Amino acid sequence: MKDLILQRREFIRLTLISSLLSLTGCAPYKTNFLIRGDKFSLPEELYAILPEDWDFQSFKSPIKIIEKEDLLILQDGWLNKVSPKELIDLDLEQLNYNINDKAISFINNLPGGYDKKVFPFFFSPWVILFRNENSIITDKSVSWDILLRDDLKGKVIFPESPYLLISIAKKMGFLNYLTKLKQQAKAFDDKNALNWILSGRAKAAVLPLNRCYPSLFQDPRLSAFLPNFGAPLNWIVIVRPKGSSNSIPLGWISKSWSKPTLAKIIPRGFFPSYNYSYLDNIIPKVSGNFNLDPLLNQKYWNNCWSLPLLSDESKEEFTKIWNNA
Repeated sequence: MKDLILQRREFIRLTLISSLLSLTGCAPYKTNFLIRGDKFSLPEELYAILPEDWDFQSFKSPIKIIEKEDLLILQDGWLNKVSPKELIDLDLEQLNYNINDKAISFINNLPGGYDKKVFPFFFSPWVILFRNENSIITDKSVSWDILLRDDLKGKVIFPESPYLLISIAKKMGFLNYLTKLKQQAKAFDDKNALNWILSGRAKAAVLPLNRCYPSLFQDPRLSAFLPNFGAPLNWIVIVRPKGSSNSIPLGWISKSWSKPTLAKIIPRGFFPSYNYSYLDNIIPKVSGNFNLDPLLNQKYWNNCWSLPLLSDESKEEFTKIWNNA
């Protein structure tokens, strides 16, 4: 009888332990949703205001989609590294309200496979960065032709993208300008362009504004300008991989585009794809060694352009143009 009572007590004890384990250690662990992006994609201020159930993780090129990510933040030049078959639709009806005409044009020029799968979140214009050339900033007649100055031969850092440089040559009026631009090159390395300039190994560089804007406030030797006939735009986009378990947090988008947040983000060189009307109240007319006046004029934005994704045939064509220049 005594043994039977002990067995019952042991059974009850084990049952209680089992119940506690099921409520604690054996309970499924809830993981946060994941956003991944490269280090140039967005400023830290935007990741800092993500909802509590979202985490950010950086990656380096080349892009490789992983099963656990819910959203990817990419620069538009990397979109062709991600097949549309690896993506699913976004809820664009709620996102595309009041976006500017350049964002609409960017979406409309995407290949069919990317339809409803790409959201242009922010953008940054490509600019020309100089060292010890402050006098240029006051000259409103400056164009891309300034890169052809004799004293800049072999001293300019250009983008790694032949496609972008070809688009600039076309904007200058004649494709044969491409040969002249290539002769001015010190290197094709826009990711490290700022370091080239700061070290004095190059005199000028072509890069997105967001990669150099903060430095314009910190280093009086630096100056940058927007060519008066417009500039290419570097888009930061959001896409949703197939394995995603959640879509874009709309509250985060709204907070990212609020005036208090934009007052912190625009001085980093990032501009939202929101309507241009917000600019007057947020952007000072002159900021650092950079004339912001063109950015307050919608006519200037109308002269800017985006680079559509290239088909395989177009890639071959641009490769031939580049090699023959």
